Amino acid sequence: EVWIDQDTLSSLDKDPLSLECSKDTIVLEFDLKSIRSLLSETLYRALTNDISQKKEMFFQKQGFSLKKNITEMTQFEQIERHSLSFFTLLIYGLCSYFWAANIFSRLSVHPAISTFYSIGSMLFMVYFCLLFILRSKVSLSFFGITKDKMKQSIKEGVLFSSYALVALLVIKYALIVIVPGLRLDQLFDIQIFLKDKFTIIDWLVLTLGYSVMVIFQELIARGGIQRSFEVFFRNQKHPKMKAIFISNLLFCLVHLPVSFQMAVIAFFLGCFWGWMYARTYNLTGVIISHIIIGNIGGTILGLLMN
Repeated sequence: EVWIDQDTLSSLDKDPLSLECSKDTIVLEFDLKSIRSLLSETLYRALTNDISQKKEMFFQKQGFSLKKNITEMTQFEQIERHSLSFFTLLIYGLCSYFWAANIFSRLSVHPAISTFYSIGSMLFMVYFCLLFILRSKVSLSFFGITKDKMKQSIKEGVLFSSYALVALLVIKYALIVIVPGLRLDQLFDIQIFLKDKFTIIDWLVLTLGYSVMVIFQELIARGGIQRSFEVFFRNQKHPKMKAIFISNLLFCLVHLPVSFQMAVIAFFLGCFWGWMYARTYNLTGVIISHIIIGNIGGTILGLLMN
């Protein structure tokens, strides 16, 4: 039962009031003064004490709810303020990266120098994005670093990755049959494992390095860029779809210097991972999926090697 006397009701505003109850509830409205003569002194004191306690709990819950809403609004405002600078510098960094990569390709710079520049640029961007996340004063759960829905995220990451690999296998087989000149002459490509001096240790190091890179990629692309865009579009129609599309345009541009094929694959897979992330807002399953598809799709299926 919920006891609300007229004094409590009069202290509230005149707007419609809703109470959410976890079970069937009876709401009684009464004038406490008018029933005093009908009750004994002991019963009256017990009743007033009970009402006072419930009144205090009621306002505490209302205050907690209001505080939570204010905190969420403050977080959104902080994200909007920081994101404008973040996106501006991110676009500037991408343009500088592509400009320098184009210069290197025209000047026939030694591959070691080009690789060093690419890795250095990526590490700088990772450092900058992590610095933004830590200085934004926003809860890490906003960026997908949370235990909430972790089991669902992991389950979907493994399950959806299996579906995606089957789809990639079907697509590759169709390309082999329909377009023979596309240099996809075999369904399973294990040439990387047949190279001279390529050992299991080399494969483990390659897989570990790729997996670490994936963690930072997903934190930036999904947790940072996509989630921030979703906040920008929250008052428009289809904010999730817009955020997924725009963030993955940036995601595929980063892969463009590698090859056009790599950029196209990155865009569609990025949209897939963006959709998966939007289901739980937990990065765990997305990271697992990226590692599985990246290693199997990129090596055994050879989709990124040709």
